[in-house]
Amino acid sequence: MSAMSAQILDGKALASKIKGELAIRVAELKSRGITPGLGTVSWVMIQDRIHMLVENTVTAMKLVLIQFVWTFLKMPAKPM
Repeated sequence: MSAMSAQILDGKALASKIKGELAIRVAELKSRGITPGLGTVSWVMIQDRIHMLVENTVTAMKLVLIQFVWTFLKMPAKPM
């Protein structure tokens, strides 16, 4: 059995590279009249963590020019 070696990744550099590549692909699609997007529906109780997650996602999508739509449905006070 061969020994496996660990590799330390630079998360910020890797994320930056991926975002740059994605932005190029999005621009190519837009030049052909296709607007990529991401949509999500959340059906959860209001929590600050959910809002922070969505805000971070919106920020990331804006960086690569992807439309983002978020619909928030409140849970009923009593379970159905």
